[in-house]
Amino acid sequence: ICGLSENDEHSNANNQNLKKLYDDLNLENSNDVLEKCLKLIAELAKEEQCRNILVQTNIFESVKKLLIREDNTDIVRTQLFRAIGNLCYY
Repeated sequence: ICGLSENDEHSNANNQNLKKLYDDLNLENSNDVLEKCLKLIAELAKEEQCRNILVQTNIFESVKKLLIREDNTDIVRTQLFRAIGNLCYY
């Protein structure tokens, strides 16, 4: 459904994609990059299977660090809270 898979056959591709996403979720990136990453996380986390994979990879810790970033735009804040809300939904 979401392009992420828990099976071994796809785990290398998943790991590479998630690593890129983690790398892009750093405090130094532009608001534009962060907005897109957070929007992607928020959308993926809508699906239970994807949400479980994201939570298992501890992406929440990377997202949570962005809460202290002072120069977040309103759009980044919106996507940040969407991502957090969707990751926490059970």
